[in-house]
Order: sequence, then structure tokens, then C-alpha cells
Amino acid sequence: MKPIRDTVFGITLLLFMYAICAANSWLVSACVAVFMLSPILLIWLLLKVLKQGSPAAFTFEGRFYEDRALTPLKDAPASVTRS
Repeated sequence: MKPIRDTVFGITLLLFMYAICAANSWLVSACVAVFMLSPILLIWLLLKVLKQGSPAAFTFEGRFYEDRALTPLKDAPASVTRS
């Protein structure tokens, strides 16, 4: 899983730096080069994640919302708890 994380981090960092570079008009030739390479890099990233990524251990029905437990609150009014 580490090579995927490194790839995602590297491409995200490159695109973030492109956004900063383009917004400030720094190194225009480098910005154009990254702009031309970005579709290829994103397709490569997509293929790498789809081929080497691991599926999630949980289903949508099993873990819909992970911020808090989906159990009813003990002292909550009836309007707050689920029926």
C-alpha cells in the first residue's frame, strides 16, 4: 500500500504546486509543462490505484456514517432518535 500512498502524495503535491505556480504566474514554461502532463499523470494514478489498491473491508450498508455510532442516544428526546 505504501507505493500507492507515495504516488498519490507525489501527484497531489505536483498538482498543488501547479495551482500555486499558475495563480502567481511563476515559471510559466514549467506551468505549461505540468499542465500538458497532468492528464497523463492522473490517468496513471487512476490505473495504479485501481490495479494495486485494496478494497474496503466494510460495505455501504454496514458502515454508512463513521463519524459517530449509529446507536440511539440514551437520554435523547424522541425527535432525535431514529425510529
